[in-house]
Amino acid sequence: MRPCQICDAPTMARTCPTCISVVEQLLTSATTLLHELTFEATGQATKTPGGWSTGSEGTPAGIRIAPLQASHDLTQAVKALGENIGVRTRKPTVLLPQAYRLAHPAENKANLLYLYSDLGIAVRTAERLVDTQPELILWGWCPECGEPAKAPPDRTHHKCACGQLHDLQALKEQRRDMVYDKLDGSYFNLATTVKALEAWGFKETPVQVSMWGERGKVPREKVNGHWVYLFDEALDQAELKAIKKRRLENKRVALDQAA
Repeated sequence: MRPCQICDAPTMARTCPTCISVVEQLLTSATTLLHELTFEATGQATKTPGGWSTGSEGTPAGIRIAPLQASHDLTQAVKALGENIGVRTRKPTVLLPQAYRLAHPAENKANLLYLYSDLGIAVRTAERLVDTQPELILWGWCPECGEPAKAPPDRTHHKCACGQLHDLQALKEQRRDMVYDKLDGSYFNLATTVKALEAWGFKETPVQVSMWGERGKVPREKVNGHWVYLFDEALDQAELKAIKKRRLENKRVALDQAA
């Protein structure tokens, strides 16, 4: 066994399977981002009141230097990573199927941690320049430094600023257990109830929670002139709402396929 070049976890190879999976996610993102950066850089993107868009609405943005630089940095990061495993390319689509070779890099002198970091920085920079910035949700908190672990919903792993690599599903389960143990049977004001639901994975507005209380779906009491809500019931309502939303989405997909 030896330490992984990226996360220091013990592994039989030079790079552990978890870190290779994270690199594959970055390369997948890079594929989409390079296409979007072309739109941004060549003036095909348009500026709308809500932000940048590659659609037909809005005012043409014109040539932009920042996306050109971001595209260059991204392809250079892909090239450097590819050379580390003996694949000479600047295209993430070419490198992605070969990412498994990171387990045994060709260039033993190359510092894979730096190459990985460069790729991650290039991807995050590109995401900020285009309208494909993923929604970030709270998965939990780092057990080492206590910082919140926020990542897109489709991610499986997350590297904290302190260097720890986390399994996001495991963090999510830990977060749910902790929230339920602490909040079971408790009453909270409107703002705290919304934050507690967010920690559980549900994004509800204060207006929605207030409506549940007014309609008798969530028990509430007045304390010092302010309403407080039973968290257990608010959580039940949030879960029911999420289930109904999924059912409607599944029905819509089925109707589209039938058509």
